[in-house]
Amino acid sequence: VAAMVGCNSSKCEIVGGLDNFNAVGYVYLTDMWDARSVIDSVKLEGNTFHFKSIKHAPTFAQLMLDSGRPISYVFVEPGKVRVAGDYKMSSIKATGTPANDAFEAMMARSQELVADYREAVNTENLEKAEAIDKEYEAMQNDYFEQNKANVFGLFMLQQMSYSEPAKVVLDKLELLSDEMKQIALVARLILPSASSRPSRRLRVATMYRTLSTSHSQTSQARRCRSARL
Repeated sequence: VAAMVGCNSSKCEIVGGLDNFNAVGYVYLTDMWDARSVIDSVKLEGNTFHFKSIKHAPTFAQLMLDSGRPISYVFVEPGKVRVAGDYKMSSIKATGTPANDAFEAMMARSQELVADYREAVNTENLEKAEAIDKEYEAMQNDYFEQNKANVFGLFMLQQMSYSEPAKVVLDKLELLSDEMKQIALVARLILPSASSRPSRRLRVATMYRTLSTSHSQTSQARRCRSARL
């Protein structure tokens, strides 16, 4: 069973259904780039849910349950996205649009690099660890170049802003499409990160920074319930 996401400049629709999924209550679409604010919510009908009309700018979002448990990350963007997989096995993936396809491919490769990096560090093979870091840097640049016109390009620029010098980030910012430059994330997160000029750190060590769950599930569930539509 799959979830479909269809978006245009003024509206987005999400229809979902997952295997081995029997939760009750509500599903929330939360904006990862806006303090996990709730974009929209719908009531579960068995293992299905339907967001009929979402009006929101392209963004990086997460589908979550009443309890605060996550379902899947998804990029809100024009097109149709298939969110499919086994909920119990945590094997859900979102594919079907440029940003979502690129994200899934990048995450698969990142997981391989993380495993290789940890092995290199554990065996004190610093030369190999540095080579893996350079490989990740090249992967970041490749995905950014391939997705400058969509929201995944902005996601990759955010990741690079944590470890790249300010000039590199600001130069790449100019390469984004005009639509992506207008997204609030640029002014709120990327520019401040770039202007802080962080010292160079291993990119592999920061690759999951945006995906970390800094808020507890309890506080997230409470916020979701208070924002229920």
